[in-house]
Amino acid sequence: MGTVGSYTGGGGKDGDDLRQGLTDWLDSLTADPSADGEGGGEMPGDGDQNPVDSNPTPDRPHLDPNALLSAIALLRPRQHSGAKSDGPGAGGGSGTSGGSGSRGSGGASRSAAASAGTAGRAAAGALAFATGDSETLARLGLDYDALLALEDNFEVVREIVDSAFEAAPPDSTIPDHERRLVAADIAEWVIEESAAGHTPAPEDIVRRTIAAIIAQATLAETGDLAGHHVNGALSEEEVREAAEVLASQAELSIDGATENEFAQAVEEGIETLRAIKEAAGE
Repeated sequence: MGTVGSYTGGGGKDGDDLRQGLTDWLDSLTADPSADGEGGGEMPGDGDQNPVDSNPTPDRPHLDPNALLSAIALLRPRQHSGAKSDGPGAGGGSGTSGGSGSRGSGGASRSAAASAGTAGRAAAGALAFATGDSETLARLGLDYDALLALEDNFEVVREIVDSAFEAAPPDSTIPDHERRLVAADIAEWVIEESAAGHTPAPEDIVRRTIAAIIAQATLAETGDLAGHHVNGALSEEEVREAAEVLASQAELSIDGATENEFAQAVEEGIETLRAIKEAAGE
């Protein structure tokens, strides 16, 4: 999927914490005996009472999923009490002003609700295509027969993602770029898994979406490390795996597979991870 060009992060303290956590892990790959295939070595943060188990493997230590908790603070919660909505139905919230986390991090302003909204529409569209649900596709502005005629999953994904953004077309901001990558990731994954005979359950789709949102925010804030650190080539895969572990800790409640139900479940799941972060004193 890739990262965001030459952007080197603008998330204030929380962005700096993400960079430091990933840098510490990358540094440990050179210093730790497990980097030579001998196993052992401590995970960054070992000895702390972390809310998520890291599960290192014998060949090298994995990135501690708790190192990505700061990414949650980069996702602005839905605004209440008269503020302009950026919730799942609004599709907006991609501006570049104001704090992006509970600490007023600054930098690119990411909206959890906006990310959940576009990803929810993409997920619903992809699942509807995979299951032949032409009515849901029509509600999302898509035609099932026209999608089938494309005979190319890449083109199908592009149509679904474009439809997900129709209400609020993305601009050139970092948050909007991330939202598009997340929506494409989810749509592609749902369609590929379904084609392989493993149509994902709604809960699995929600967890995958949460992981993708966390991973994209992290990769944007730390993207330059991939090209400048001696072990940087390992960072993207490891970030995505750690994000999946972190997303597995989210408490979910999902009653259906409409775009709004997906979006609400994603947003609420992210908020349970925000609670974990606050409880850990991060």
